[in-house]
This record gives sequence, C-alpha cells and structure tokens, in this order.
Amino acid sequence: MSSSWVAQYAKGIAQMAGPAGKRVLVVYAEDSRNLPAVLSALGQQGCAVKLLAPRWARPHRALDVPTADLKDAADQPEAALGPADMLLLPSVPPSLLHQLSSRHEESALVKVLRAARRLGKPVAAIAEPHQVEKLKSLGIAGFSPDGAGPSLDVIPECGTCPTQSSCASRCHGKLQDVVLAGAVRLGGAGDGGPPADRKLARMIDHTLLKADATEAEVRKLCEEARQYQFMSVCVNPSWVALAAKLLSGSGVKVCTVIGFPLGATDTATKEFETAEAVHNGADEVDMVVNVGALKSKNYQVVEDDIRAVVDAARKARKDVVTKVILETALLTDEEKVVGCALSKSAGADFVKTSTGFSTGGATVKDIALMRATVGPELGVKASGGVRDTKTAQALVAAGATRIGASASVAIVKGTAAAGGGY
Repeated sequence: MSSSWVAQYAKGIAQMAGPAGKRVLVVYAEDSRNLPAVLSALGQQGCAVKLLAPRWARPHRALDVPTADLKDAADQPEAALGPADMLLLPSVPPSLLHQLSSRHEESALVKVLRAARRLGKPVAAIAEPHQVEKLKSLGIAGFSPDGAGPSLDVIPECGTCPTQSSCASRCHGKLQDVVLAGAVRLGGAGDGGPPADRKLARMIDHTLLKADATEAEVRKLCEEARQYQFMSVCVNPSWVALAAKLLSGSGVKVCTVIGFPLGATDTATKEFETAEAVHNGADEVDMVVNVGALKSKNYQVVEDDIRAVVDAARKARKDVVTKVILETALLTDEEKVVGCALSKSAGADFVKTSTGFSTGGATVKDIALMRATVGPELGVKASGGVRDTKTAQALVAAGATRIGASASVAIVKGTAAAGGGY
C-alpha cells in the first residue's frame, strides 16, 4: 500500500470519527496492514478504541491497543458490544460482502456485525468507492477514504431505514437475526405455494438468456430473484443495466454472459464486452471458452483468452466474479480436465458446464470431474437442463457450488417446471 493512500485513509478516518470520547470498536476483517493508520487517526481524534480480532491473527502484538477475541464476541455479543458507541471495519474484503449477503453464513465476523445491528450499534466501514452502495444495502455505512463523508455520530440506524417493516424481503441480516432470536415462523407476503428452499436459492443464478426475451420477462425475472433471494439473475448484456437498476439494494447480483453462446468471438471483443458489462452494473461474468481452440490443443490461445476476460473484469471492478463456460457436451473428459486447468491457471473464479444452447447440459459425472480437477479453490457451476430439485441437489452433492437455471422457482419450491429451457 502506498504512503499517499495510507494518508488518504487516515484522513478519511479522522473526518469520520466525530466527537472526542466516542467509544469505537475496530473490527479486524482480513489483515492488519491498515490497522496502524486507522488506530492512529482515531487516537488523534480522542476516541476510546478497542480492537476485535480472531486469536489466530494476533495483530495486537505489534499494536498498543486493548484487544478482545472475535469468537468470544460472537458468542456473547451483548457483553462485547455493549460499551461501544459504534463499530468500524478498517477494510472490506470482497469475501465479506459475499458472506454478509448470505442468510446462512455463520462466521464469527458476520455474527458480530449482525448482532451490532440488532443491538442498535451503528456499523461503518472504510470501503472502496464501488462497495459503498452494496454496504448500504446490508445495513453498513460505507465511506471511501478519499471522500469526506459525514461524522459517524449521524450514521443512520435501523429506525431510519427507508425499507423498514420489510426486513424479511430487503435485509438478510435482520431476517437471520429474527430467526436466531428464536422465531420458528415468519409472516410476510407470499404466493401461497410450497415453501422455498432458501439455502438452495442462494446457490442459483436465475437465468433468462433466450434471444426473444422481452423487457417484461426481464422485469419478472428480477422480481422473482428479489422475492426468492437467488444469488443472481443471469441475463444477456443488453439487459444488464435494467437488471442492475431493478435489483439495487436487494442483495441479488447481476450476472451476464460473454462471447455467448459459441465462444468463437476474438479475445479483444470479449475484453470489450466484459468491460462494458461491468460498467453497466454486472457483478459476475460467464464467458464461453474458445471451444475450437481447446479441441485443437491450442492451449496457450485458450488460456490467454480466459485471462484477458478475467483481467478486464477486475480492471473494471476488483470484486467481479468470473466464470468459464466449457460447453462440456462438446468435449472429451481429457478436454474437460484441460479446460478446467487452464481456467484455474488464468485466474478465473468458477468453471461452468454449459451454455444451455448446445447438445447437452450439466451431468453429475461432469461436475464430479470438474470438482476433482479444480479442487476447493474454484467454484463449479452446473448449468443446462437443471429443471427440478432432485437434479439440483444431486449436482450440488457432486461438487457444484452454483446452479444456473431458468426453472429456479420450481427448483426451490420442489414443484414441477413447465416446458423445457435452460
């Protein structure tokens, strides 16, 4: 980290700190590189500071500041958080945003942050500019280091939330807080059908990629994604801006496809398409591998093509997730293994089975092979022909961590999907 960036960071902290004497609980999020600047700025502002960190991190060894254990705070949040006026995250790793978006995340850090909201403690974070809106949707006030921002004593709490009384559909943290507090049933607007599998829903990219998709259908897709809290909607690039607008603040991501459905466009086109998609609001991009090059054993061409998309996505925004569609129905097992290895080497986050527009879709055998090849480091997305709960669960059991489907509602409700489709 450059010294100029640290200076900006410390300046932002000082501007945020508010009145002298404020009791600030600084929460260790990933590493201790930023902590000295943060603690120094808060000290200069006259704040009473305490650090909350996991035992294994031990950042306090080099810092002269009282420290409490993060796990203990998660187990007894009232005692740990009670004296604090507010909590502050010195940094926000992309992984934390993913964790906070999941209703089923049980890490100590997420438990502490949700407990803080439940106890009425404002939570703020020093964040990258592109993270601010996402943090806001999760009940955390995000401040960019190079922006002045308001004083921390005016951070809005739950009572001022513009979507109050709709926590179950708008705020994942509040919903989990209610359940953890002992609720066994939650009331809310619904369609009267079978209950949805919420855990499975958070593994699904709700998909609409047909060429004749209308605006009304895209709007319905986004409405369903918001209602069932799917991980993302997956739409063609021309619909990304609309989907991003419709899903703002919902916790549902926007996914799009690159080089779709053949993967035969040149690398420069894929790079441009990726940058435009992210600029328009895409959080995830699913690129189609150059299938012909892979089958021709032009492995350097394939790897360079994937890496170019990965780099373009991360240059546009650091936390964009990249997936590589292998189109497994067209590949031998050896080619599937090579495709997975090249995707991993090129820095992709996921490998994915199919476009849904070729001769076949996801199979348990292919998912198991892909998982064995990439190991635990990459995600594996099963897509193409996933139309019911049983199939989805079998693919997850084989190693899939994401499902791409147009029959998402039927899958999470355990009902039969009508017709064919992705």
